[in-house]
Amino acid sequence: MTDTVRFKYKRAFLAFLSILLIFLLVSDLIVVSSLRKQMLDEVHMHVQNELDLIATFVREPLLKHDYAKVEEFLMSWAEEQDEVVEVRAVMPNNFVLADYKGKESSRYVYMLEKQVRYGGRDLMKLQVIKDLSGTEKILAGLRDQLVAFSIFLTVILGTLLWRTFKAMALKPLENEITLRTQAEEKLQKARDQLEVKVKERTAELEESNKSLLSEIQVRERMETDLKESEEKFRAIFDNAIDGILLADIQNKKFMTGNKMICRMLGYSAGEIKGLGVFDIHPEKDLAYVIQQFDRQSKKEITIAGNIPVKRKDGSVFYADISSAPVTLSGVTYLIGIFRDITERRRSEEKLRHSEQYLKTIIENEPECVKVTTPEGVLVTMNPAGLAMIEADSLEQVAGQKVSKLVCPEYHDEYRKFIEGVLRGSKRTLIYKIVGLRGTGRWLETHAVPLRDEDNNITGVLAVTRDITEKRQAEETLRISEEKFSKAFRSSPAFITISTVLDGRFIEVNDAFIEASGYSREEMIGISSLELGIWADASDRREMVILLKDYGVVYNRESRFRMKSGEIINILYSAELINIEGEECIIAVILDITERKKLENQLLQSQKMEAVGQLAGGVAHDFNNIITAIVSYGYILKKRLMEDGPSRDNIDKILLLSDRAAQITRGLLTFSRKQHFEFVPVRLNEIIINIRSILANFIGEDIEVYTKLSDRDIIITADSAQIEQVILNLATNARDAMPEGGRLNIETEPTEITDAFIKAHGFGRPGMYALLSVSDTGTGMDEETRQRVFEPFFTTKEVGKGTGLGLSVVYGIIKQHGGYINIYSEPGKGTTFRIYLPEVKASVEMEVEKRPQQQPLKSATILVAEDEPAVRDSIRNILEEFGYKVIEAVDGQDAIDKFAEHKDEIQLLLLDVVMPKKNGKEAHEEIKRMKPGTKAIFTSGYTADIILRKKVLEEEVIFVSKPIMPDSLLSKIREVIEGEH
Repeated sequence: MTDTVRFKYKRAFLAFLSILLIFLLVSDLIVVSSLRKQMLDEVHMHVQNELDLIATFVREPLLKHDYAKVEEFLMSWAEEQDEVVEVRAVMPNNFVLADYKGKESSRYVYMLEKQVRYGGRDLMKLQVIKDLSGTEKILAGLRDQLVAFSIFLTVILGTLLWRTFKAMALKPLENEITLRTQAEEKLQKARDQLEVKVKERTAELEESNKSLLSEIQVRERMETDLKESEEKFRAIFDNAIDGILLADIQNKKFMTGNKMICRMLGYSAGEIKGLGVFDIHPEKDLAYVIQQFDRQSKKEITIAGNIPVKRKDGSVFYADISSAPVTLSGVTYLIGIFRDITERRRSEEKLRHSEQYLKTIIENEPECVKVTTPEGVLVTMNPAGLAMIEADSLEQVAGQKVSKLVCPEYHDEYRKFIEGVLRGSKRTLIYKIVGLRGTGRWLETHAVPLRDEDNNITGVLAVTRDITEKRQAEETLRISEEKFSKAFRSSPAFITISTVLDGRFIEVNDAFIEASGYSREEMIGISSLELGIWADASDRREMVILLKDYGVVYNRESRFRMKSGEIINILYSAELINIEGEECIIAVILDITERKKLENQLLQSQKMEAVGQLAGGVAHDFNNIITAIVSYGYILKKRLMEDGPSRDNIDKILLLSDRAAQITRGLLTFSRKQHFEFVPVRLNEIIINIRSILANFIGEDIEVYTKLSDRDIIITADSAQIEQVILNLATNARDAMPEGGRLNIETEPTEITDAFIKAHGFGRPGMYALLSVSDTGTGMDEETRQRVFEPFFTTKEVGKGTGLGLSVVYGIIKQHGGYINIYSEPGKGTTFRIYLPEVKASVEMEVEKRPQQQPLKSATILVAEDEPAVRDSIRNILEEFGYKVIEAVDGQDAIDKFAEHKDEIQLLLLDVVMPKKNGKEAHEEIKRMKPGTKAIFTSGYTADIILRKKVLEEEVIFVSKPIMPDSLLSKIREVIEGEH
């Protein structure tokens, strides 16, 4: 074979070997690169998982702004890592929260960044740089060994293949044996060389094996470190406060879960591994949950919020699930961190309800609530505010400045008010506006600034109240207070304001100051108890108790002690009030001292009135009995001879009857029911006429002194009754002066004025005749003085007085329209002052008429009397004196009898009060039968009953019981003869 051909084959063979060598070298590089990529992926996955877990645990402290805890955790973690070159944590505002510098970096480093987020908001950026020089050294040694081994293998194989090719292709057939021999020798030589080479290569491989063993040891150490790191994170994983689940993205089955997720769901750790996403969410929400799961798997979202999660017992809670895909051993998983937001959801729900509630409140708030821009432009306003400014809708005023409604005189104040609010302070302003329809209103606005998250003022929130009515009320109150102050100062009643606790006077009016005798300085700030105002301190304690129970006290009586020591009777009303936080009492007090006197007098008068009515009723019955006794005695006396043995007895009967008649007249006089004949008389003449009688009446050891007015005093009176008054008072004076003394009788004109009435408690304004009767006797005490006018009351021994003397005086004076007062002290005598109305009239002289007791011939009298004894006695007297008598037992009987004998009857003698028809009614019917028929009326009843029966008229002839025969016969003769 030629050298050229041999050269071609050699060149082709060398090309083949080169290609083989290149292929082996490239394969080595691919293997090393693949191994390097696998190792870097494992490092990346490991670091990424660590960063995800770190992000989970620092998220909550970041939300709570607990940056120290975050820094402490990061530094602690970094120090535990051997390969960490640098750890750096940067906040969104570029603030470096943590910056850890580890070992010096080589040119083989690995850097990974993690953005920590929550709710779409960046919380922190985490950077980690790791040193990979150890890994790179291992890979470089492995690479060098593989390259050397590839070159060696290529040389050996090339040599063997070349030699084989050369022997097979170039051996000529003639030299086949030689060549074979040579080839064998060469082959043997090659074997020897190969053995040497193999031994050398074996040594090299053993060296490489040692390197590989060293690499395996490094790898095992890395796996041990990784295991320890995993154990640390497993501890963190198991003790995390949030639930954590690792789910296969493909089948959505859970691979593992921490203790917290087991507690959350109610499953054991073993049960968790058999569950999937479909098992822990309500069926109705699965579609949404799967959608969120897929989006998290694709890294479209990090957090799926407000996800319903079903527990083992079927109950549901809500969670925010933070997820991120991780690759472990070539499988991609989704790690989910579950945070129970049930309480937060409840809070948010409450917040939503509160917001709705607040919105409802604002919409229905009766006050104006509005929001404006810092420039004062209206943003929103509730319905009450729109009504306040007279706007029909928000659109009508939105975007406009509200200050344009403020009255011009308040523009500066309103501007300063808004400026103060924009400086950040709360403000209040009272001002006036004019509404869109022209209505003026007073407003009170409270405003605060509104701020954004950066504390910048973005607007003004104002609450405005319409105080127009309040201002009007305040003005009314001011006027009322002025009136009250004037009334307080000028009221005639006492008004005091004092504290409840100690009775300290806060204010008193002028009337109380004047009446009490204290100055204002002596009272204000001093307790009423300390001043001794209350005569009985227990009365004040009782008032305070009542006020605390009821809040008010009306018309309570008590007594006050004045500065002079005088005790006055008071009537107070009081009410609790609050003055500057202190409980006080306002009291209105009336001085009722005089009123109490008047009440006592009225009580005495009413008592006398009641006894008088009783006396009048008793007198009626007595009068009927006395009339019969007197009539029968009169007839007996007339029929007996002058020297008859029974005449003295009859005289005694008539004398006693007359005394009984005087008693009944006294009773009637006391009751003021006696029928008097009032005519104008001179008071002085009555006293002059009776003066001579008084001297003999009261005894020689008592001096009678009279002092009569120089002016003629005329009164309208029954002279006999006035004489009776003087005689009764003289009798009383005589009994009070058993050792003798002096009786004074005085008259004078006087005037009763309003001041007199206020001071004494009785009277009517006008001119009066004052009759004073006084003695120098023993006098009387207060108790006796209070009872002296009571009928049958006497201080004399039993049997020595009737007790009617002064009561008769009282009755006569009252019936004359007068007043009587008594002044007396024990040992200082007694004075009676009698006030009788004075009149201006002339006094006619009376001509005394002697009674005519001779009967008229043929005179027939109809006697109507319901009392048989009285009727029979009157009939006997009239018949004794020659009159013909027709009897009737009642009014109707009188009418019937008159109808039978109307032509005979000349006179009617009628009792006023009778059964069936009274005397007045019977007389009226009889006059209709025979006009002009005359009648005489009699009665033992009191005058008020007679007046009620309309008997005591001007032209009616009246004879009171007990009827005295002479008086009756005289009256009958007068009537029949036409003198009446």
